[in-house]
Amino acid sequence: MKKTFKLMAALVMGAGMMFSCQQAEEPTMDKAQEPVVETRAYGDKTPTVTIYVETNDVNPLNAGDYKLPNGKPYADIVEFFASNIHKRTVNGVVEPTLYLNDKMTNLLENGGAATYVQGLQAKGIKVVLTVLGDWQGIGVANMNDTQTTKFAKILAHAVEKYGLDGIGFDDEYSNYSSSLISGSFGSIITKLRNLMPAGKLITVFQWGNYGSRRSMRRPAPRSTMLMPTSATAPLSVFPA
Repeated sequence: MKKTFKLMAALVMGAGMMFSCQQAEEPTMDKAQEPVVETRAYGDKTPTVTIYVETNDVNPLNAGDYKLPNGKPYADIVEFFASNIHKRTVNGVVEPTLYLNDKMTNLLENGGAATYVQGLQAKGIKVVLTVLGDWQGIGVANMNDTQTTKFAKILAHAVEKYGLDGIGFDDEYSNYSSSLISGSFGSIITKLRNLMPAGKLITVFQWGNYGSRRSMRRPAPRSTMLMPTSATAPLSVFPA
């Protein structure tokens, strides 16, 4: 009798353990805890769409040909990629300059802005000029206070001269030859913001200090260089 009782007790306990294990392996979810999938309508234009156009090879007006079903442009911002950070030495002082290669010069100079910049703006697209390093040993991350002031003035002048909607930064290919200067990049952005009218754009591509890699300089058959002539005089355009 005792053996039978012990056997039955063991079976009951075993069954209870099996039931408990099955419950642990197959949990149930309360309906109130089920995840709710939410979506946002694309019609309110979030996220903002930016197209970077490699202007050495592609006509930036092509970006205006892409449209949404409602007829509005697919792109909110088109960045002309790219102008370059160069430098010159005057009386032993290194000054930053903005370099436009022959392709970018054609897009912005000699009536080019009226065709390419205003052509996109007429479709409701913002046009931004990307600023990129160019193996010169100078970039947005190693300018001193005087240099950041000069460069911000150059960029603000470019925005005004060409009717641009703003400036975009891409810290690549600078090949920094000196130590990075803390606050240099932020100083350029702050000073540029203060120089430009309200509503102008400043964009930053999330990449930086790429210039430590071995570099090769690219040929430049024809170019335009923007630089300040003095602290108070208007900025001028000089052929390289």
